[in-house]
Formats: sequence, C-alpha cells, structure tokens
Amino acid sequence: MQLCTLAVRISDLADRFGFTLIHYDDDGLGQAASMFVRLESGRALLLTEHAHAVEHLGSKGPVVEVNARDIVEIDVEPFVDEVLEAFQLSREDVDWIAPIDKARALDWIRRWADYFTKRDHAGNGEPPK
Repeated sequence: MQLCTLAVRISDLADRFGFTLIHYDDDGLGQAASMFVRLESGRALLLTEHAHAVEHLGSKGPVVEVNARDIVEIDVEPFVDEVLEAFQLSREDVDWIAPIDKARALDWIRRWADYFTKRDHAGNGEPPK
C-alpha cells in the first residue's frame, strides 16, 4: 500500500545510506529503480522511482510502499514520521501522503483476505467469479 512520495531522489538516498538499487524495465511504465529497506522497528519499505514520472510528470522522488498491516498498527502520520527519521529527512522532503487511515487500511486487508479465501475455495487458483 502506498504510504507517501518523497521529494528526494532515490539515487541520493541509496548513495547516502549505501543501499543497492535494483534497476529494471517496469512493463508499460518504463525504467524504474527500487530498493527494499527494513526500518529499525522491523517494518519493511519498498521505494520505487520511475524515470518517466520524474522526467515528464513532475514526480520528485520515489513512492514509498508498505505493508497495510503496519498502517493498521501505527497509522499513516506516525509511519511517515518513522520513515523520515530513518532517512534523516523532514516534512519538507515529503511530496504526498496517502489520504488513508487505520480503518481504510484494515478494510483493504479484509477485502484481499476475502478474495484469496474465495479463490482458494474455488480449488483451481483462478480468480473468483
């Protein structure tokens, strides 16, 4: 689930903290760079930056994706603060914050759980009808 978008380039973060970037062609979206990060709390992040979005759409940095269960546990704002602290950034370094809350994240998890339950009961791995 998307948590926020940073206004700092992913390559700058990788260089600053010694992370390895994964460069790849994201089908239909062009060149991308991603990195996985585990925070001191144990929460995992996936940061992804698409070259096209930066060059043509005004994106300033990577999207930060997280496990929705972590949003349910601590909520969006404290989670954003944890990310910023880990990268030694300030609120000025955030371009966008997801307009969600614990209840919406929990609803999202429930809908996915229902989907997988129905799919698994179908017995063939096909999506439910």
